[in-house]
Amino acid sequence: AQQGVSKIEVIMALDITGSMGEASGSTTKIAALRRAATNFVNILKFNRDAGGNYTIPKDPNNLISIGMVPYSSNVNIPVA
Repeated sequence: AQQGVSKIEVIMALDITGSMGEASGSTTKIAALRRAATNFVNILKFNRDAGGNYTIPKDPNNLISIGMVPYSSNVNIPVA
């Protein structure tokens, strides 16, 4: 038996409303969101090297596609 992975598409809807500028602990909500989104992408796309950094590609065939859609009161889809 063999497990295969087809193309995977992940879309993240990111809150960019004014409230995201508010404090959340020692940072702002938007800074925490940026850090969380970066960590999420790194975990999906890379394995850790000996130093613990996400540098080793785990998706060399680009089977994982990640998109981000910012929203506030409506969704803002950029024109490609």
